[in-house]
Amino acid sequence: MFLSTLPGCGTSTKGIGRLPVTGTVVRENSTSVVNGTISFLPKGKGPAATTQIRDGAYQFNREDGPIQGEYRVLVSSQADKSPTDSTTDPDEANVVSRKVNSTEWTFSTIIMPDARELSPFVLEESPSTK
Repeated sequence: MFLSTLPGCGTSTKGIGRLPVTGTVVRENSTSVVNGTISFLPKGKGPAATTQIRDGAYQFNREDGPIQGEYRVLVSSQADKSPTDSTTDPDEANVVSRKVNSTEWTFSTIIMPDARELSPFVLEESPSTK
């Protein structure tokens, strides 16, 4: 009985400041919608948060959302077409994400304590030709 009252025991995440954030995931230069998953993986201590992307939108509530902090964001999209080029130029000024493979992209973001709607995550279809 004593162990159940120690901090850090159990798997409950209630009361740790999870945020009810929403956002969108869009494809660069495309009108096709994104379906898949989005995961916020903390760069420090804290819980990860994962939810479904449906028709380009995702939503977390106070029970499953991320807490404030710095995150690596992983977007996994159900492929609706096969890209012909899965490489990116990391030196390109307009690159906002790095494609991991044909269906995954990573981003970095910081979630502030007053966050409610996050900026859109843009999935690159191919390297910029500018």
